[in-house]
Amino acid sequence: MSRRIFDRRGRANWDDDTRTREDRRMQDRRSSDRRQSERRVAERRQHKESVSVEMRQGNDRRLAERRIGDRRVLVESEPPPPPTGPLIKEILGEPTGGVLGIPATFTFRQAMNFLAGHNIGLAVVLDENGKMAGVLSERDVNRIIAENGEQGLSMEIDKYITRNVFTCSSQDSIKEVLLAMDSRKIRHVPVVNDGLLVSMLSVTDIVRYLASREDS
Repeated sequence: MSRRIFDRRGRANWDDDTRTREDRRMQDRRSSDRRQSERRVAERRQHKESVSVEMRQGNDRRLAERRIGDRRVLVESEPPPPPTGPLIKEILGEPTGGVLGIPATFTFRQAMNFLAGHNIGLAVVLDENGKMAGVLSERDVNRIIAENGEQGLSMEIDKYITRNVFTCSSQDSIKEVLLAMDSRKIRHVPVVNDGLLVSMLSVTDIVRYLASREDS
């Protein structure tokens, strides 16, 4: 009996074990090639989707920036809306500009006497040119006394006043000013028209005005 010779070109010459082994090897190779092909296809698809997402996000971002720019131009080009509801001038009437103030060189004792003498809780502090430099409240006086005792009354108020004061005008809405006072936790607001200090507004003034409207 002649011995069969393994020959790829002559499958008929293979014995059964060789044929089975070669068939399994070819199936494994085809399976491996198919898996690699599927993996490459999946990677290409994932890359395309990633690029598509990045492009879409970039387009969305540019579109959002253009919309923001359009809104900014629109806001800057349009005049502010007129105030709604009653105005501050309805509380104060016609301001006369006679607002009492104290110089920044006052001591805390002098400021305390000024507040007590006029029965007010806040005083406007004026600089050497007569312009508003800030404000001083009775709470500021109490804090200095608590921190320094009676010696604090001899200290000048200039370094302790509140600067960058929130102000309103007589043409502002009462509602908007009241909301601003509430958010800033303040009880008094200087009223400034065209750079001129014309009056002082307090929460008490607003409450009295609103109460009178309800009664009428």
